[in-house]
Amino acid sequence: MLAECRRVLIVKLSSIGDVVHALPVSAAIKRSFPHIVLDWIVEDMSADMLIDNPCLDNLYILPRRKWKPKRYSISTWREGWTIAKQLRANRYDLAIDLQGLLKAAVWTVGCGAKRRYGYNRLREGSRFLMKRVERRPESVHVVDQYLDVPRFLGATVDPVEFPIQISPDDTAKADALLANVGIDREFVSLNPSAGREWKRWPVERFAELSDRIERDLGLQTLFVGGPGDVELGERAKGFKKEAFRSTIAQTTLKQLARVIQRSALHVCGDTGSAHIASAVGAACVSLFGPTDPDRTGPYGQREWAIYRPDGLSEIAVDEVFKLVELRLAKVAKDPAGY
Repeated sequence: MLAECRRVLIVKLSSIGDVVHALPVSAAIKRSFPHIVLDWIVEDMSADMLIDNPCLDNLYILPRRKWKPKRYSISTWREGWTIAKQLRANRYDLAIDLQGLLKAAVWTVGCGAKRRYGYNRLREGSRFLMKRVERRPESVHVVDQYLDVPRFLGATVDPVEFPIQISPDDTAKADALLANVGIDREFVSLNPSAGREWKRWPVERFAELSDRIERDLGLQTLFVGGPGDVELGERAKGFKKEAFRSTIAQTTLKQLARVIQRSALHVCGDTGSAHIASAVGAACVSLFGPTDPDRTGPYGQREWAIYRPDGLSEIAVDEVFKLVELRLAKVAKDPAGY
């Protein structure tokens, strides 16, 4: 079916980690059918992950930060209608919904695509607005579930590729920031944050783990995070006994990707930086519970995820430290095979 298409729209609005998970869909479609004009619509909070993606021809960014406080205002609806008209003018042959929620389905319909398909997990009534692509039994991870859609539509999905482009400017800024905060040798990055409180390993344990890595392994550690994590960083600093280094709230998403890429290892919970790590080829130790890393863990790094169905409070610092040691030893033996 894709072979017959001239123009295709991917609808995946949020969140950061989920947008990263969907990146291989763009690579599979463009690699299989380079003639297709491939566009993507996304919310502004996750858009940085898609900027300069070589597989995309056009990127449409919804200003969610601006719209959210006044979602019912006339100006918001007018701006939304303007974007919808721009999409309809493109005369899409096909729209692919990888969100599975009504907020995305309205754009899948609103773009005027002749045919609409969604991945297997369609919720909030979106199943009535498009055709659902069944999940293959072997597609356990959400990356593979997303890839079931282009596979069904005729694309070759292997190898799985994450087309994240970090610009020279972002690389230079991230490298300069690392130097400014005192990173001058091999380091481990740690992200104590997550989108929901119950996805967060206690910050005092992150601080203790950081101290043990510095004291017992001789590596520097660095806390990373976004603008909403400043208070969490201050709490981590209060628990630390060794030097505290942080780039929290000092990077864009692409600069964060560069920082993680530079790390010998990234340690985090169920959060966007885990998926950025896999996408840029960085080793990751992740902590999951009750969410299942089989489905949403860092892609290709399941054996390095600690899973506790009853919650993250069940995970001890000693257990994480031992896995960090093993992971670093494996990276040292085979740097290219994270």
